[in-house]
Amino acid sequence: MYEMEQATIDNLDDGLDNIGEDGQKNNNNGITSPPPEKKSKKVKDYPLVVDFARYDDLEEKRNEKIILIESNGRKVQQIELQELLALGKNVKENSKHTFFVDVQFPTAAALREIGRVFDLHPLTVEDCFSSAETREKNEIFDNYRFVVMTEVHVPPGTNELLQVNVNLIVFKNFLICVHQGPIKCIDQVLNRMRMLKEGMKRTADWIMYAILDAIVDMFFSFVQHIGMEVDSLDDLVLILTAHEQNDVLKRIGLARKRISFLRAQLLKKKDVMVSLMIKSGLTEDEPESKHTSEQQQQHDQQHEDSPTLEKFDALHKHRAFGALNRNTKIYLRDVLDHIQAMLEDIEATKETLSNLNSTYLARVDIEVAYSSNRMDSVMKKFGAMTTIMLPLTFITGLWGMNVTVPGQPDTADYTWFYVILGGMAAYSAIVIILFKKYHWF
Repeated sequence: MYEMEQATIDNLDDGLDNIGEDGQKNNNNGITSPPPEKKSKKVKDYPLVVDFARYDDLEEKRNEKIILIESNGRKVQQIELQELLALGKNVKENSKHTFFVDVQFPTAAALREIGRVFDLHPLTVEDCFSSAETREKNEIFDNYRFVVMTEVHVPPGTNELLQVNVNLIVFKNFLICVHQGPIKCIDQVLNRMRMLKEGMKRTADWIMYAILDAIVDMFFSFVQHIGMEVDSLDDLVLILTAHEQNDVLKRIGLARKRISFLRAQLLKKKDVMVSLMIKSGLTEDEPESKHTSEQQQQHDQQHEDSPTLEKFDALHKHRAFGALNRNTKIYLRDVLDHIQAMLEDIEATKETLSNLNSTYLARVDIEVAYSSNRMDSVMKKFGAMTTIMLPLTFITGLWGMNVTVPGQPDTADYTWFYVILGGMAAYSAIVIILFKKYHWF
């Protein structure tokens, strides 16, 4: 295990420091506090790929783990579920500092408790638990934003792609990340947070952007790899021997499958990013105009009895929470640019693969024609030999019969010889007539 040091998250607000499990009250601020011997928690400077990508849980058992992370990413604290629930009851949106919580392999009961304390919609809790069936999306609720995006990476020692849904529950001043499998994006986000200059504001929206950006950036290596693979096949298809053509065909098929998979994944992520840009509502630094406010009031009065008002006008009702500031929009636009760039590379690679497939089929046709020409040449030689040997064989067979044949001395009875010749002529005539009847000759 990695070395742990005894400390507390001193940069979070008092509500974060004084949360305990025994339910006792702190005399200064009224927030629950643990006994003195339990007040210190194990905190560490988080190294790369330690707890957020635990592949042993996939093979053995899924152990629930909750990690509390300070806004600067330098202090990481493992807490219990009751501490997280107490945190939700005491600080929620009143925290002075931004932080986020990573919940790994949560049970259904734990998610229900988290949903109850943090006022999560039941559908959000259901999506977090059955993440394998949840599509990538962006939804806005009364007090939070729910974003789902799939991380794709290659586990160590394998050649398979692992897909894990990352569920982000974004509140005003904190974020909860829930996932049912090992992920790598959190480690990259922590390193990025530590590299930021002191004093730079790390809001919950910025942490959401950093996680989404880390997930999207993982696809750069996949797109680059498939591009190199197709370029390699483009060079090999014209130089490999006929014996190695089967391997090329298999690699072309695998490349086509990988391109389709990457394209589908990037298109889903593009939809999420576009939704984030569109559903962001009014920005915090763009006040709502009087004209817009009057229009909204008239619209609400006209549709107050409509059964679909909550479904289609949720953005207007929750625009105070759904607003993203301009800086966050710029960052999200950069992620969208990355996705668009990779999609363009995928399309170029797909076109190259299509041309490669045509080149491969053309070479196969050329090789088939070359083989056919070689066979024709051999058959011509056999035909020439047959033309030479057939008359000789006919003559020697005819004069080698066990009957009297012309040329034998002291005999003049050639009856059987002529009978045999007549039978051969009749058989040949019948066969020729039949061949002509069926257009075989």
